[in-house]
Amino acid sequence: MNEFELPPSEPLWLKMAKQVYEQPLILMLLASSVVSALFGSYDDAICVLVAVGIVLTGMSPLSSSTVTDI
Repeated sequence: MNEFELPPSEPLWLKMAKQVYEQPLILMLLASSVVSALFGSYDDAICVLVAVGIVLTGMSPLSSSTVTDI
């Protein structure tokens, strides 16, 4: 009939891992959150992790293709 199959999409963790690997700034932010936590500044570490999570999951309005092409 009128059926078609979509190719299987990549798992979310794999998409996030590719973004972390392709964007060194994300690695630097993750490292800074670890250092902040080691120095006892847990609120800063959590804020950075939340910001990185928002960017990696694509919930940011800045993640559109028009902004990343600049």
